[in-house]
Amino acid sequence: VREAANLAKCRHNLRQLALAAAAHDAAHRRLPPGVSGSPTVASAHVFLLPYLEEEPRYARFNRRIAASETSA
Repeated sequence: VREAANLAKCRHNLRQLALAAAAHDAAHRRLPPGVSGSPTVASAHVFLLPYLEEEPRYARFNRRIAASETSA
C-alpha cells in the first residue's frame, strides 16, 4: 500500500512539472532554460515555480538575483 501511494505521488508530481513546463511554453513561446547564468545558477525548476503555485518562492529567488547582480 505504501509503495502504491509513493508511486501515485511521484506520478502526480511529474504531471505537475509537465503541466508547468507546458504553461511556461505557452506564456513565453519556449521552454525554461536548463540553467541561468552567473552570478547565480538556477535550474529550470526555478522558472517553473510561478506555474506550480509557488509565486512567493519565485519572487524571493528573483530578489536574491537582483541583489547579487547589483553588488557585483
